[in-house]
Amino acid sequence: MKLQDVFFLDDLENGLNAKYAKSLHFNDAKFKSQLNESLKNYSAEYFKLKTNNKFLTINFVGYEEDHESVNIYLESEKIDNPKKSRGSGQFSL
Repeated sequence: MKLQDVFFLDDLENGLNAKYAKSLHFNDAKFKSQLNESLKNYSAEYFKLKTNNKFLTINFVGYEEDHESVNIYLESEKIDNPKKSRGSGQFSL
């Protein structure tokens, strides 16, 4: 299952900086690898997906920046015939 969410760039940047005590900046190529690592860690910690009463493994795929927003891309392990899915996440930092 592929998942995508969109966040305001400044809110996400401020939240990541506060959570990880760093000074990261979107729209600056020198921070790309640090942002990838921070978003990967944050996704693993806070985003959960459950289907058929089983928590799935969620993988951070990457992100894309726009002028004022950030698209976050995630995907779960493959699921055969899901009957019921439920997700939770806390990307509001």
